[in-house]
Amino acid sequence: MVDGVRRADQTSAALTERMNSMQRAMQLLHNDFTQAVARRQRSDGLSRTPLLSVGDGLLQSQGDSWLLIRTGVANPQMQLPRGHLQRVAYRLLDGQLQRLSWPFADMPADSEPQIRTLLSEVEGLQLMVYHDGQWQRQWQNLDVLPSAVRLRLTVRGWGELERVWLLPAAPILPSDNGAPEGDSNGGSESGGSG
Repeated sequence: MVDGVRRADQTSAALTERMNSMQRAMQLLHNDFTQAVARRQRSDGLSRTPLLSVGDGLLQSQGDSWLLIRTGVANPQMQLPRGHLQRVAYRLLDGQLQRLSWPFADMPADSEPQIRTLLSEVEGLQLMVYHDGQWQRQWQNLDVLPSAVRLRLTVRGWGELERVWLLPAAPILPSDNGAPEGDSNGGSESGGSG
């Protein structure tokens, strides 16, 4: 009888930890999507980059992946080695949902991200974007963020989970000279300071 209680307790603890992991992952996704900013990253200083990159196989993902710039990163009095804007990405690798983050929005293309595993036993990952009345699988628009994103996550034992987030509607953040990026009046291809 004691062994049965112990096994039930271990099973309960494992399920609780799995549920907590799911809640933490959803909270991070929520924070990243709802604090996304219309700002291009500066990595090589030459090419224009999409405001949100979405596609299958980006970042060595075994499913959909995406990369965006977000705001809202706390850094009181700039004491930590990071900016208030941050580049973040998500991918599926070996059954794990991973969040990749860089300390600044603008990093060299070959810089190594911090990788955090959010969930295991993930069997499928799909992100779609909503723009002009249609859901789309790919997004490489250089000028606007989509209106919304829809995440479908297939997790072993739980099935398919779906979540939709509205993205902030905002103009592209100004570059260092104050003109919007890509502005015909001489706006640079670089983003704002960060």
